[in-house]
Amino acid sequence: MGEYNKAIDYYQQSLTIEREIGDRSGESGSLNNLGGTYNILNRYEEAEENLYQSIKIYESIREPLPDRQQISIFETQTNSYQLLEYALIAQNKTNAALEIAERVKARALVGQLAPQSTSSITIEEIRQLAQEKQATLVEYSLGLNNQFDNNQLHILVIKPTGEIYFQSLDLTAMGEQFKSDSLIEFILAM
Repeated sequence: MGEYNKAIDYYQQSLTIEREIGDRSGESGSLNNLGGTYNILNRYEEAEENLYQSIKIYESIREPLPDRQQISIFETQTNSYQLLEYALIAQNKTNAALEIAERVKARALVGQLAPQSTSSITIEEIRQLAQEKQATLVEYSLGLNNQFDNNQLHILVIKPTGEIYFQSLDLTAMGEQFKSDSLIEFILAM
């Protein structure tokens, strides 16, 4: 635990320097690293705060860049989104986690179709879509544990009524017993 606290001190020192010299990309990276370290220490509120700041900076940097550089920054930014999704789920903020998961997908698509657009989808818009289409929406994402391995499968189900259900499955614990039928059974049981 002491090494993580030392890492936090170093990231905060780095953040101070990056802010002084105006290194926005470095600032965003340090905020991302702080968020990841706070996740490891189960300090999720601090992780959430730093990761939102990191994403905000990355998004402000992306806008004026040519497409090739936007893609490169987005790939880096994806880590912040994944860490933020983990921090939100750890705090039982599943609606916010769903918005972040959708934001990543929308960002990738919008970035290709209309690079100048900065819109992101909200939880209310997702619910409204399910209700209007009378459709059950299912969102899957690989989640991170606090060691940042992709061993969690997060499943969010939005029913046509707008109700949202969340389930996290530990893929390592399921091992060989994991069958795709269990996912279908879970969704049908909603």
